Amino acid sequence: MIPKRLLYLLDAAAMLGAALVAEGLLLMLQPAFDESGLLHSPWLQHLRLPPRVDWSYSASQSYLWLLVGLIPAVLVCLNLTGNYASLLRQSRARIVLGSLAAPIAGLSLMSLALFLCKVHSLSRFALLFYAFTSSFTLCAYRLSLR
Repeated sequence: MIPKRLLYLLDAAAMLGAALVAEGLLLMLQPAFDESGLLHSPWLQHLRLPPRVDWSYSASQSYLWLLVGLIPAVLVCLNLTGNYASLLRQSRARIVLGSLAAPIAGLSLMSLALFLCKVHSLSRFALLFYAFTSSFTLCAYRLSLR
């Protein structure tokens, strides 16, 4: 049986890794959304896709600070859904649904906070992409531990 505190630490590390992977994948996908790109479409522009910027340390700070709010929210959601019980006693469906629902719930709490603070400069596509990658990462590593 894996101790609960170790699972907290592994979940936080998985979400940090998912954020770094999402940032790297967004850099690779960015040229496809430019005006001459394959995925350029007027309706996609309403998602406020990431602008072509230099993703230096200062630019990536704007997304990494979200982890300060997202990681605790996801950990609380995972705890509320009972996903910190023994992984062997949980069904695969419970692990998958908890891993998918917790980042979405954390993202909704963070989106509410961003809305209340009137922060409109962040890319919605990047936030959704991060939620997808963190869901996939949590699900994959938790199923592999089982």
